[in-house]
Amino acid sequence: MPKPMPSKVKAELLPAFLWICPSCGLDNFERTIVVELSEVEVQELRDDHGVESWEKGEFLTSPREVNCGHCRESFRTEEFESESE
Repeated sequence: MPKPMPSKVKAELLPAFLWICPSCGLDNFERTIVVELSEVEVQELRDDHGVESWEKGEFLTSPREVNCGHCRESFRTEEFESESE
């Protein structure tokens, strides 16, 4: 059977986290959270992380809790600290 031609409509890829449910072992995906910041806070983060003025984007973070779409269990997520802390 011939492979169907791809649609001319393009899919938008969004940043997300892949996590494996500790209870059922199945893959799940969670969207990232866009951090709402003042212009001053954005500039401080840009300076702290060496983000150049020409670089564009948003600051993202992970959810504190996730729910498995398969077994419906809820879990708190691990919070990662930078190596310098």
